Amino acid sequence: MTQKLITIIASEIEDIFKVVNCFRQHKIRHLPVLSNTGELVGLITVASLRNSLKSVDLLKHRQVKEVMTTDVIHGTPDLSIFTLVEKMVKYRVSCIVIIRTDPQQRLYPIGIVTQRDIVQFQALGMNIKQFKASEVMSTPLQSLTPFDSLWKAHQQMQRLRVQRLVVCGSDGQWLGLVTQTSLLENLNPVDMHGMIQILQQEVDRLQTEKIEMLHRNNNHLEQQVESLQESVNRLDQHNQEMATINQMIDFLQACEKIEDTKKMLA
Repeated sequence: MTQKLITIIASEIEDIFKVVNCFRQHKIRHLPVLSNTGELVGLITVASLRNSLKSVDLLKHRQVKEVMTTDVIHGTPDLSIFTLVEKMVKYRVSCIVIIRTDPQQRLYPIGIVTQRDIVQFQALGMNIKQFKASEVMSTPLQSLTPFDSLWKAHQQMQRLRVQRLVVCGSDGQWLGLVTQTSLLENLNPVDMHGMIQILQQEVDRLQTEKIEMLHRNNNHLEQQVESLQESVNRLDQHNQEMATINQMIDFLQACEKIEDTKKMLA
């Protein structure tokens, strides 16, 4: 267990960004909250922080490739669990990605082993030197592409109840790893402020475009109304002319002799 805990007093929490900076500064994923008398009153985690920040728009505007880790410790399926534990201790990581290679030495992820898997395996009383990675790794892996949004990564982690996802290219080749911690690091207050400004500018631009579009539509409608009115006027004039012609035809048909017609037209 970790003995020198990083903690925070509940009354000292001024705003959520102070907590975010604490996570970033100490590179932690759990922050116990104590009362003024030193009693444990709660626990702040990466997940609870991310949910509290409600950074949907921020996560939707960032891509996985911006925060993914490319320098990830990996191993082959034939390694013993004991060897994986040694790797975790040596490199101070919480997971090992299990990969296979093709003739061109390209890496393809086929599973993952985490600290949690090791603890559960030991709890069953199994000998970690006798079992291989292929027997305990989580598989098949759900993966992301570098161009997926961080919001998609967040949703997928929530749905699968995992803390990390592998990132692969279009051909399935392994490119890196994205974790809940990397999502939290994306919530830097400075970045959020910058993103808020970008979003505000986008809102202003859309509002301006909407107003301009309304003006264009109004002008177009006015032109259509004027054109329609001209057509109505021409139709009225045509109807009047036709009525006059019909009257003349009726008068001409009423005349019995040509002389009467001449008198009427004179």
